[in-house]
Amino acid sequence: MSEQSHAPEPWAYRMDALTSMGHIRDGRRRCIVQVWDFPESEANAARIVACVNALAGIADPVAAVPAMVTALASMTDAWEAYLRNPDNIGVDIEGEIDDARAALALARPQE
Repeated sequence: MSEQSHAPEPWAYRMDALTSMGHIRDGRRRCIVQVWDFPESEANAARIVACVNALAGIADPVAAVPAMVTALASMTDAWEAYLRNPDNIGVDIEGEIDDARAALALARPQE
């Protein structure tokens, strides 16, 4: 995925009681999204804001998040197999650690 520029974090959401319209604002307090007052609007806006803020600094969250989940699951499985039988030479702990490091590298904030 190519580098995309977007509004800076942190994002915030607020509903305006007078207009029944919410706004998602960026780190410069600029309105970047208007949110109409539908039943699920507030929950949707809160989720968008939470996701954007949680992924701040990750250049490619579409690649990083699945890679981290996969690496963590594999590492957990490998450690559980090792703990059940420490003499199990079929467990590749080092390989799982390398995969985890590669996934973390995708998620580390880009400078």
